[in-house]
Amino acid sequence: MRAYEIDEATIQLPDEWADQSVNILASSREMPAEFSLVINRDGMEDGEELSDYVARQEKSLRQELPGLSVTRRGDLPIDGRPAVDLELRWTADTGPVRQRQICVAHEPGKVLTLTATAKEPYYAKYQATLDDIVARMRFRRRG
Repeated sequence: MRAYEIDEATIQLPDEWADQSVNILASSREMPAEFSLVINRDGMEDGEELSDYVARQEKSLRQELPGLSVTRRGDLPIDGRPAVDLELRWTADTGPVRQRQICVAHEPGKVLTLTATAKEPYYAKYQATLDDIVARMRFRRRG
């Protein structure tokens, strides 16, 4: 058994269990919030590099979101780990949306994706907050 921490508690889980949780954080308790940050965990396919993983995810997003455009793409190492930073735009039924996806290869074959989403008028308001969250992000050392 091993300790597994959530915000509210620590629980004991069998060693072989894998974390496939999704964290959803919002800028306020009011819904819909102006800004949300979703953190999810995923695995890369055998032999896949981070750049291949990101390309596969982008292809999937283009199929789901007609009119999607990638407005920025770059490398953004986080806590010494490779990461790819994408900024995306599309128009939803409710209006223009901006999103930033940061995919981090945090362990061999594993990706942690931070997805920040806001309607166009609110995106700039939270940009510095997201940059600060990413800059202060530290991974736990397992061993």
